Amino acid sequence: LGIYRDLVAIFDGAPRYDRPRAIALAGSAAGAAKAPRYDLILHLIDLFLARLARTGAGHPPQTQAAPGEADLFARLAPDVWSARRWAERAAKGAETLYSHAINLDPAALILDIIIKINETASARAALPANHKSPTAIVTWISRISTASLRMSLHAPPRPG
Repeated sequence: LGIYRDLVAIFDGAPRYDRPRAIALAGSAAGAAKAPRYDLILHLIDLFLARLARTGAGHPPQTQAAPGEADLFARLAPDVWSARRWAERAAKGAETLYSHAINLDPAALILDIIIKINETASARAALPANHKSPTAIVTWISRISTASLRMSLHAPPRPG
């Protein structure tokens, strides 16, 4: 549970993650002798993201796996929109497994995952204040879609 506690602590201030703690966690998995710890950290990151996504979908964990987890999850995943973003981030775990299979540097990979999780938290923080309303979400999406359509109408044809 110490590693999971560290993950919760790293993101406690998200979108401003605890960089020194993240570097220390990543560094703790470096080296061939630490392969079991590396695998455990990857598994716990997947678990963290799954629990976070489920919280946003209205199914928070019944018990905290680490102090502060419930408050962190309530803040980072208060709604279905957030749940989807966290589920998408968790789904990118396949990329992690592939990277692990081709023997990328464990510390660099863990730090990269932490940075990507923080980027997802940053995107959450950048939402307008009224984002929780389903109407606001639809309006926001339609504005983006309309702007994309306008840009594509004025874009030169793609070679083909």
